[in-house]
Amino acid sequence: MLFRRHSKVISTSLIAIAALASTACERSQSAGFTLPEGNAERGMETFMDLGCGYCHTVAGVEGLRDNVTNPERTVVLGGEKPRVYTYGELVTSVINPSHKISQPELGDVVDTEGNSQMVNYNDIMTVTEMTDLVTFLEQYYTLQPYQRTHYSPYGPF
Repeated sequence: MLFRRHSKVISTSLIAIAALASTACERSQSAGFTLPEGNAERGMETFMDLGCGYCHTVAGVEGLRDNVTNPERTVVLGGEKPRVYTYGELVTSVINPSHKISQPELGDVVDTEGNSQMVNYNDIMTVTEMTDLVTFLEQYYTLQPYQRTHYSPYGPF
């Protein structure tokens, strides 16, 4: 009888863990919040309307670059990356661009303290514009194929 009770508790716990894990895998779930669905076409319009193309280009998308006179101030968004970028990470990059600077070698996109010089759009952009923008950008990130490390069978000679 005691074994059945523990077995039932373990089964119930495993079901609860599986349910939590499945909700954590949704693309718009991140740290307890869910955003409404975005529209990629409107997101591209938002990208252009807000002047994002002044400093950013999107890998695989032509015609978004506004500032061709200053090509060294280009931060490329999207493209092949060594890991998956979650929807939540992309949202964080928009609302808090100094959270993680992905290309610190570009000296003119950060200030002397290493903070992003990206304009703070939090009071300019609506939530709908943000979700549309992130939905637009998200589709251009791809995962790089895994590159195996090749070791010499004879050591470091």
